[in-house]
Order: sequence, then C-alpha cells, then structure tokens
Amino acid sequence: MSKDTDNFISNEKDALITVKNGQAIASMGSRYLTELDKRLNVRKFRVADTSLSYRQINHLDQTDVLEKSRTDTKGWRKFSYKELVYLGVIKELRKYGVKDEQLLNFRRLFFYKRGQYAHLTNLALGITLMGLKMHLVFDGENRPTFYDDPAFHLDKSKKRKSFISININEVLGEISERIGENRNSDYIDFSSMLIDAIGKKLLTDKEKKLMEIIRSADYRKVEIMKHDGEKYVIKAGRIRDLNDSEILSLVKEGSHHDIMIKTRDNKIQVIEKTDSFKI
Repeated sequence: MSKDTDNFISNEKDALITVKNGQAIASMGSRYLTELDKRLNVRKFRVADTSLSYRQINHLDQTDVLEKSRTDTKGWRKFSYKELVYLGVIKELRKYGVKDEQLLNFRRLFFYKRGQYAHLTNLALGITLMGLKMHLVFDGENRPTFYDDPAFHLDKSKKRKSFISININEVLGEISERIGENRNSDYIDFSSMLIDAIGKKLLTDKEKKLMEIIRSADYRKVEIMKHDGEKYVIKAGRIRDLNDSEILSLVKEGSHHDIMIKTRDNKIQVIEKTDSFKI
C-alpha cells in the first residue's frame, strides 16, 4: 500500500461511511452477503451498459481513476455492477468540475479491500438495493461519505458549509434501465415519510376540518370553543354586501347561523353572517 493510500485511510476514519442500517444486512447472514458480493462484483457488463463513452472509459483507465482489471488485452473489458455505479457517480461529479486527481480518493473508498472498511461500500449499495434511500456526499475537502437517509438528515456532528450530494438510488435507477431491469422509483425517503407523518398522522380528522375553516378566505374571523374537552364549537363570520331584496334569501340560507345588520341613517351599512359548526 502506498504512503498516499495510508494517509487517505487514516484521514478518513471519521468520514468514510455512515450506514446505520448496515446491521440489517449483516443480520441476514453470510448467504445473503455472499449473494450480494456476487451481484456487485462479478464482471459481466459491457461499455454500452455504463453511462460513459468508449473514449471516456479509455481516459479513466489511463489516468488510474478506473482500476486496472483487464486480464486480456484483446477486446473491451467487462464491468461489475459496482463499477457501473462508480462510473455513474463519476458522470455526476463531472458536472461539478471534479478533476481526475480528486477522483482518486473516491476510487480508493469505493474499491478498498483491506481492513474494517473493506465491505462498507457493499453494505451501502446493499441497503440501496433493498429500497432505502442512500446519499453519497463529498465535502469541501473532497472526502466521500455514504449516508443512509435518516443519518443524512439527522447528523449534526459535521456542519459543512457546502457539499455535493448524489442520490445513489437514482444512479441505480438509470443503471437498471440500461441493463434491462425494472427501475425502482419507490425507495423509502425519510424526509417524505416525515412530511407525510406531519400532514396526515399528527392531525385528527376534527383538526383537519378545523384547519379548513381557518384557512378559508370566506371568513373574516373565526371563534373556537371547546365543549367537554372533546368537541369543537366554531363560529366563523363573514361580511356580506347585499341589497335589500337579497336579505330575505340570506335569512333562509342554512340552518345554523346568526345574522347581524348594522344601519346608519336608515341605510344598511354592514351585514355580517356567522356560521356555526360542531365537530
């Protein structure tokens, strides 16, 4: 191992991968891990299955951004599923001006085969294949870190001014389309689940109805009273602009309302109708 690689590993011990659901995969046993390793690392895909051109693949090969894995100099090399993901991420990073020398750190992380970090990339991709959202984050010092979705949103230990975040699920989705598999667009998104919980789970049906009344543009004021600690009595008032002939129709409109008419100099100035609701 080169001195450069040693420095990379020692500097990355606190920022390599945060995968809280890694235990879920490990608990499935050695058979599942063996199948996962086979799916990720068997080389059977062609250049056409990658997100890059032949010229781009040649360039990455020559600059050591792509691992030297060709045993036969005749014909084109084969790629593993893991390499397809790696190349898909590189394509995204190019959009942000990431250089070849900056990608070398990423290559070491992604394909590192020694020590306690040897299988963490496999675990991260395994979680993604299970349908959980996974982020790959590059900070200002070009340190790559995998985060499962809850860790990405809840981690307060690293306050970054800026970073690049790549949705690995979407990278895998594009790969699936290229290799003829069904794209999984229904992965579990922690932030969407949280928003859904706030919008649907935390409010009761009565509270939802109450919010509809409060948000209605028809009412100028809303008065809320609680009855027996459970029922709501709501009075919602609106100002109406009516002529004399329309007042009778207003009186007949609905069964639970109060009408207040204010006059001045024998002329109607204000008509306020208050609707009553019990929920």
